Amino acid sequence: MSEGNENRILWVDTAKGLGVYLVILGHLWYVCIPSIVNQAIYSFHMPLFFALSGFVFVTSRKTEHFSAFILSKIKRLLIPTAIYIVAFAIISIFLKTTELNVQFILYLFFLFGKCFNDPCWFFITLFEIYVVMYLIRIRQAKPVVKIAAMLVFAFAGYFVYTTQLIPYFGIDRAIISSFFFIAGTVARDIYESKKLTKTNHILIFGFSLIMFVVFGLLINGKITFYDRYLDHYFAFLMSGIFGSVFFCYVCGFIAHYRIAEYLKVCGNNSLFIVGTHYILIQLFRKAAIMLKIANTWYISICVVLFTILLVEIYRHVCRFLDIHFPILTGKTKKQNQA
Repeated sequence: MSEGNENRILWVDTAKGLGVYLVILGHLWYVCIPSIVNQAIYSFHMPLFFALSGFVFVTSRKTEHFSAFILSKIKRLLIPTAIYIVAFAIISIFLKTTELNVQFILYLFFLFGKCFNDPCWFFITLFEIYVVMYLIRIRQAKPVVKIAAMLVFAFAGYFVYTTQLIPYFGIDRAIISSFFFIAGTVARDIYESKKLTKTNHILIFGFSLIMFVVFGLLINGKITFYDRYLDHYFAFLMSGIFGSVFFCYVCGFIAHYRIAEYLKVCGNNSLFIVGTHYILIQLFRKAAIMLKIANTWYISICVVLFTILLVEIYRHVCRFLDIHFPILTGKTKKQNQA
């Protein structure tokens, strides 16, 4: 979820950091109680991360060879992801929540679109998208070409979604998610043009909110991208786009306040947090069931408090790992200790 440290844009890091909260909240809330908040989160939070990845995708084939590009993404994405998956598999065996069988092997290698440590599907899929986007030179493409590419991936995604074809290694989700990734590159072009006036921004903000409510909450139902259940496919595409735009405007406002620095740390370490939190989520779910609070009115309070505590712990853990074990957080070199 990171494209390097150069020329970082604060609201992007803020969006990643707050997005991490949404991922954790979404996973916690998913089996606790039916919630319109949970439906809203799931309708755009993964498209948001794909769009942000497209927004910061600035590589150029003129300056970076394909081998160097791939090696960089392997170090930043695949190696940490492999560590997260294997660690989760070992823990699952130790806790006796899984067995060593054929399904274990299939999940371990993400062969049929399912893997140990569910959130890791995002990183594998993102790697596949990076490879394709580099080869087709999407960042250097003209706006009309990018729009055409979005339409191609949108309809190709509809085909693989309705036919349930090529789930192997999450390729079907990579095709669908490419729509959001390219939308992120389009947003970057608009952002760098600096042609939008204050009135334009206000209109886009309001329109995005309305469209998000219409497509994400009224037309579409509760979805889950990982399990390939999107309800109304094109409504999902629209809620993903408009929800991400609205969310980024909110983060642009938050970026002017001190809390943005707090969220920036989370955003810079979103790879590690998203890739390792799921075992803790499962423990929380089991504890909620054992204590018979899973379906109570105050479970929402417990979810919010647990999320805040968990992310705060993560912030300190990530600082330590950045200094001593940067490979675990997707960094290519050790960070200086502040």
